[in-house]
Amino acid sequence: MTVQEVIDRAGARWPHAYGEETLVPIVAQADNLLRTEVLGLPARDGTDTDEALSAPAPYEGLYEHYLVAMLAQMDGEYSRYNAEMALFQTLWKGCACACRRASLPDAGAEVSGYA
Repeated sequence: MTVQEVIDRAGARWPHAYGEETLVPIVAQADNLLRTEVLGLPARDGTDTDEALSAPAPYEGLYEHYLVAMLAQMDGEYSRYNAEMALFQTLWKGCACACRRASLPDAGAEVSGYA
């Protein structure tokens, strides 16, 4: 999924008057949070709307929920914001758990140089 696809899908669910200059940084924020906190990758600038986002396939809807939540917050619709953030957090937790399970250390691995 790309940034543009997230913006299009969120726009279909939550009609708004905000332009891409407002929406692209919001999606990039969610992607960079996933990249740095879960995947251990460096953050990206997020200006390329055709660049693939980092969430694996079953969890890529988390970007859409995050963007709709931020749109609802900007519009003052706090009950919708809370509902969308709950969905985002559920997908976020599932994604984080799946990514961490997929990158477990080898059996018998030990930590060295830890004081």
